[in-house]
Amino acid sequence: MAYQYFGDVVTFDTTYQTNRYKMPSVPFTGVNHHHQSVMFGCALLVNETAESYTWLLKTWLNAMPGNPPSTIITDDDKDMAKATVDEEFYHCIHDTITNEEFKLEWSKIMEKYELGDNDWLGNLYIRRERWVPAYLRSSFCAGMSTTQRSESMNKFFKDYVLSSTTISDFVYQYELALNARYLKEKEQDVKTKNSVPLLKTCYKLEAETAKIYTRKMFMKFQEELFCNQNTRHPNIMKNE
Repeated sequence: MAYQYFGDVVTFDTTYQTNRYKMPSVPFTGVNHHHQSVMFGCALLVNETAESYTWLLKTWLNAMPGNPPSTIITDDDKDMAKATVDEEFYHCIHDTITNEEFKLEWSKIMEKYELGDNDWLGNLYIRRERWVPAYLRSSFCAGMSTTQRSESMNKFFKDYVLSSTTISDFVYQYELALNARYLKEKEQDVKTKNSVPLLKTCYKLEAETAKIYTRKMFMKFQEELFCNQNTRHPNIMKNE
């Protein structure tokens, strides 16, 4: 049911070893209307071959109702993280706005440090449209540009699943973890329904939005509205 409402963007992370057999757990994670992590499913893999991942994605998509997600974020950016340690790489990747700006900054770094023959960086550049923020600005990512949702869910699961957990116990503990997540969601539902947020402006838009949005999402909207209330387009000011 959660996937039908929140399955536009899905992340999955394969770095978490969950049981005594060293089988990687692959949680499929999204974000709900309270900006909380929500689980769409989970799998234990015997190996991490391309064939296994292909099978997993096909099997998972077949089990999910409706259309496939518009965006899937994988832990492929774990490799990219190695390149962001250096300040110049970080600026190139995270501070550039346009595609042209990114390519220019990338070329400067390649030339400065003579990295043009580095195969690993070359492969990253070829796949830049899949992970560089400047190329993804038109893609809806629900505020997720990396696998932080999956990583956050992995931290949550550590309260339920240990390295000594057997496969049968994993299934049971997984259900307990899901119930705990659903409880947190319901708590936020109650808070939204039975409380009124404090308004910061006199705009009707803010008041109307407060009636529609969940509390968490309204707070995000309110922050943007409040910080930009003095921003006006020159033509509007001229007409006034």
